[in-house]
Amino acid sequence: MRTYFNNFRTRRWARRAVIVSATLALTLVFAAAAFALTAGNVDGVWGNPTPSNTTEFRWCYGPDNVSGPAGDPTNCSTSNAGIQNGSPGSSTLADENQFRYGTPTLGSGSQYRSGYGFNGNNNVGPITANQPFFLGRFTHYNKPIQANNVLTGIGLAVTLTDLKCDDNSTPTEGSTQTFNYTFTHDETDNNASPCPYGDSTGYGCDDKVTVSQQADTTFTCPEGERTVQILGFYTNANCHLSYSGPTSASFITGERQDNPACLWARISDPSEPLAVSLASFGAQWSGDQVAVTWDTVSEIDNLGFKLYRSQTADALGELVTAEMIPSQSPGGTQGFSYSFTDSNVTPGSTYWYTLADVDVWGVETAHGPVSAAPQTPTAVTLASLAADTTPASPVLPALLALTLALAALGAGLVWRSRTQAR
Repeated sequence: MRTYFNNFRTRRWARRAVIVSATLALTLVFAAAAFALTAGNVDGVWGNPTPSNTTEFRWCYGPDNVSGPAGDPTNCSTSNAGIQNGSPGSSTLADENQFRYGTPTLGSGSQYRSGYGFNGNNNVGPITANQPFFLGRFTHYNKPIQANNVLTGIGLAVTLTDLKCDDNSTPTEGSTQTFNYTFTHDETDNNASPCPYGDSTGYGCDDKVTVSQQADTTFTCPEGERTVQILGFYTNANCHLSYSGPTSASFITGERQDNPACLWARISDPSEPLAVSLASFGAQWSGDQVAVTWDTVSEIDNLGFKLYRSQTADALGELVTAEMIPSQSPGGTQGFSYSFTDSNVTPGSTYWYTLADVDVWGVETAHGPVSAAPQTPTAVTLASLAADTTPASPVLPALLALTLALAALGAGLVWRSRTQAR
């Protein structure tokens, strides 16, 4: 009789363990399903150049080629920004919107002027909250020009159509929403010495383009307020097809060439900051090694860091950290100091380092690059920063806690069943 009851209890606790395991699996499935937004077409329209009297400025559009630069503009207007979307002309929501400026020094016509292009993703589809999705392709047409009034910045109004919330409902503000971003342009003197961002093509100093990452627009869903955050530029081959490396808010572009990069973004709570705020990031020679240091202000949702090294400013280069450098404050709102000594270098050479922070969703965000020259080290310092006290998104920690709790309960039930069966 005792053996019977022991076997009965064993089977009963085993069934409970199975139920717990099934509950855990369903919990994770439903948690994943809860983050399914959708969007249709992405279109970006350029506007509000700075200064407003940029030399020889004109609005344009070019062919639809999401896999690469559109190249020469199809049509341009010196006064009508609406030409980007078909007024007048044959432009559509599925082409590359451009602007061009400057007096060409090689050739004539708008195709020889500098400018930007943006071709949005024509079919976004399902979007997982906080996960990267391809927003569109950006191109800097970096041409040799003369300009009395040099471009320093311009806005991009990005419109997403057919937006749906997690539960497939339409956002309160409607299914079409526009998000505004600012691009800052550093047009360098081609004959500067030294070139601040290097000379990757041999035709003059590289330029630098920087994009703002936080939009000024939000939309409301049953699960809360949402916005589209730009993660940055991503320049790997076929970058529109997959995301597998760090993005950067800045893009170094070579002279006399088309410089394409993919813009990746994520839909998230607008109070959800990007993973890391840096106070400083620098590199300098120390003997026959390079000492790389950085300080953080906050590390919201941060897991750790990767460090890349290159011998040119416009390339990410090779990964020099064999393992990810773990965060000293994962998910925290306080900062820490970090250092890395790179010994696999050749004395007398100049190296460029890019730091990538890795958040809890696996998204890498690049910072830099900064250079280490034999006698002229450079560093980037961000002043007057304060830690963001906004709490990290509770979703992921809650899921992890639930998973661990259920797993522990299942293990306890199995242990108890074995103990009572003895």
